[in-house]
Formats: sequence, structure tokens, C-alpha cells
Amino acid sequence: MRTAPSATLARHWIPERSLLSDAGLVLAFSLFTGLMAHIAIPLPFTPVPITGQTFAVLLCGAVLGARLGTASMLAYITEGLLGLPVFAVAPGAASYGYLAGFVVAAFVVGWFADRGWTRDLPHTVVAMIAGEIAIYVFGPVRAGVERLGAGAFPLPDRGRDQARGGGGRAAGWMAPESFAVIAYCSTCGSRTATRQVGNQLLSACPDCDRIFFRNPKVVVTALIEDQGRALLVLRDIEPGRGLWGLPGGFVDWDEHPEVAMVRECREEVQVTVEPVELLAVQHVVHEDEGIVVLPYRARLVGGEPAAGDEVQEVGWFRPDRLPPLAFASHRTILQHWSREVLARGAA
Repeated sequence: MRTAPSATLARHWIPERSLLSDAGLVLAFSLFTGLMAHIAIPLPFTPVPITGQTFAVLLCGAVLGARLGTASMLAYITEGLLGLPVFAVAPGAASYGYLAGFVVAAFVVGWFADRGWTRDLPHTVVAMIAGEIAIYVFGPVRAGVERLGAGAFPLPDRGRDQARGGGGRAAGWMAPESFAVIAYCSTCGSRTATRQVGNQLLSACPDCDRIFFRNPKVVVTALIEDQGRALLVLRDIEPGRGLWGLPGGFVDWDEHPEVAMVRECREEVQVTVEPVELLAVQHVVHEDEGIVVLPYRARLVGGEPAAGDEVQEVGWFRPDRLPPLAFASHRTILQHWSREVLARGAA
């Protein structure tokens, strides 16, 4: 089977091409790209270094043309997803945005090559620049969806802040690609880069190998009840300023959650409470942060509720008179509480 005429270098070198020879060229350049991926040069303006992949991708398009060059990059990505060590192992280089850019770049350079632009240096430079632009247009794009990956580069279990949790996700799940959340390493001061760690892309230090896991923050809330009424606060800070919610806030790093709940009630509503029981734990994602919500049922033991820090006013509310709420997690807690109150006939 013969291919259509082309002005590419491959056509010039192998004029009598067949399906078998085309497949060989596609495979050869995919493996060559994987080999070149292990050469990396750090860049100051991005956590993703320039690697030998870039040269290989552009050369692939220039030699093979748009059709075969694109096929070769798709084969390269497939090899990586199957677990072959062909992706860049430099910190931050295993970026799925850049991999998508490689496919587009091979097509762009190949498009120029099909029209004879790679036969002389000036035109070749233009074609290569166009391909490079394609890579750096697609590369930084953050896809806010879960990606399928093979976890091709497990990293040594050293220098980690905390143990990594499995989360009960399906095998092959890839966390959404992220920028370097921690810009500089708190251990050695070096600039961090985004690195693939198992099924996550995390900030990591290329010098001391410390990895900064994106652990969720912990929030406590207090459900304080009196005669079938719940104590709520009108928030005076964002998020949710001007809306109502349960007293509560973030747990400090050295605090027990129960102690944090008592402190928050003292600061926000100027009362003393004691924890009664921990209600159903919730996990929510707000913007780009994960939050674990620990809702406590609390008993009022001292003080008269009044607006304190970050609060405009306080109020007691019955289940059928709840105000507009700031957070869905608080709504869930109060819905359960409302059913309890109605069930025992206290409302």
C-alpha cells in the first residue's frame, strides 16, 4: 500500500514507502521522543523544564509530516500511559497539558513540512517556532477534570510531609494538573516544581526532594441548641459575608478539634460551651482547597450569646425559620438537626 505524495524528508529518504515503513517511522520517532525526554533544562519562568522531548517533537513533525508526526506523538503518549518509562522524569515535566501540546506541535510543524518548508533553514526556523508556540500554548492549560494515567514514575518514599492516602479512587485515577502551590521549599529555600507523585501532581523541591502534599484543612462547627432552637451567626467575613452559619472555624496546627470548637464559640459568640458528640464528618471542596468539616453538638454552659469576632449578629432559629445559609455543609447539619427536633416534637 502506497502513501500519498509528500514533500517531507521521510518521503525524500524513503520514496517507496508502504504501510509497514510508515508504522516503523511512527514507532521509531515515538521511542526517540521517549529517549529524549530524559534530558531536561530548568526554566526560571515555569515549573516545567524544557526537555529533549521538545526537540524530538519538532523533529518528528519536520521529518514525518502532519499525519505521521501526529500518529507518532499519539503512540508516544500511549506508550507512557501503558507504563513504559518514556515520559519526562524531571520534576514537573510529566505534564499532561504539555503532552497534548506535543501532538498539536507535531501536526503544526508537519503541516509546514508537507508544503516543503523544512527544505531550507529560514523556513525550517519558522516552522519550528510555530511548533514551539503550540507546545507552550497548550502546556500551561490546567484541565479541571480527572485524567487517566498509569503512574509511570513512582518516586522514592523519602522527604514527604505526610503519608499519602489512597482515597478509595479507581485504579489509574490522576489528580487534576496543578501549578506549584508551594513556590519555595520551606526546608532549603529552593524554588519548587510540579512533580507527578503516584496519582497526584504536587509541589516538590528538586534539590532536597521534599514533597508538599495538598492536605485538606480542618474546620470545626458547633451546633448549640436551646429549646428546639439553634444558635447561628451572621458572618462578617468572606466567604459568605452577610449570610448565616454555625459558629466555627479552622483548627490550628497544635489544637485538638474539640479545643478549637470551644475557642471559636468563645471568640465568635462570646459563650462557653462543652462538646457533647461529634456528628457526621463531611468533606467539601471550596475553590481549590479540600476541607474536612468536624461538626460538634455542643452544650452552652456559660455566657450570653453576642456578636464577637468576624460576626455581625447572632440569633436563635427554629427548624422552620432558618435564614439564608452561607455553606452547604452547614445546611446539611441543620437539616439533620431539624428532622431530629421535629421527630421529638420540640418544634
